[in-house]
Amino acid sequence: MGDFNGKIGKQRSGEENIIGEYTIGKRNNNGERLVNLSHENNLAILNTFFKKKPSKKWTWKSPDGSYHNEIDFITSNQPKAFKDVKEGEEEEQEEIEENMIVEVEYEEYESD
Repeated sequence: MGDFNGKIGKQRSGEENIIGEYTIGKRNNNGERLVNLSHENNLAILNTFFKKKPSKKWTWKSPDGSYHNEIDFITSNQPKAFKDVKEGEEEEQEEIEENMIVEVEYEEYESD
């Protein structure tokens, strides 16, 4: 577990098992570190595998409210075990800067 404050950005070639197709923003240095860590440890960045409205993807808001970014991610080495990963409800997102609220739906899963 870590607090990378990384922006993942779009999936690149060879990252299909790490990053899904549902991303926002451009990758920054911390995002690159998270992707590398995930690749080295066979982790999937789960938030990127579940389709959400853009208003439901951000996990950080600038103090003046003009910028939103997705910088908090859940990773797992058993991505097929997860049915969904959600940030808090819209009314809870005002507090998300201080407390990341994540709802995880997990199924028992036996690996292949």
